[in-house]
Amino acid sequence: MEQVKKKIAQLKTECDDTKIQLEQVKAEKKEAETKAEAAEAEVNSLTRKVKLSEDDLDRAEDQLSDANIRIKQYEAEVEDMKRIINKLESSETTTHDKVRNMIGAGTQQIFNVLIERLLYGKI
Repeated sequence: MEQVKKKIAQLKTECDDTKIQLEQVKAEKKEAETKAEAAEAEVNSLTRKVKLSEDDLDRAEDQLSDANIRIKQYEAEVEDMKRIINKLESSETTTHDKVRNMIGAGTQQIFNVLIERLLYGKI
């Protein structure tokens, strides 16, 4: 009977130790679950941030593409304007030379008429 009592006491001790270990394992499990939930929340948060960043990048790339298209259009317009300016400048020079020649020729004709009138006494 003494042995049975010792065995029962030993089993109670083992049972108590097992209960303590079980509580420790439960606490560790709960802590691990809490950490896992926190990590999952962090992953979800980072995933949202990545998605927002990708959306921002897509918008920025679209804006860059639009800006590049506008720049090319403006560059083409500038080239057209330069050609028009060169054409006008060339035309202006030609017109200026023609006017100068006309004035020169007209002045020469007037001078010739005056000389002729002076020589023939018509003035």
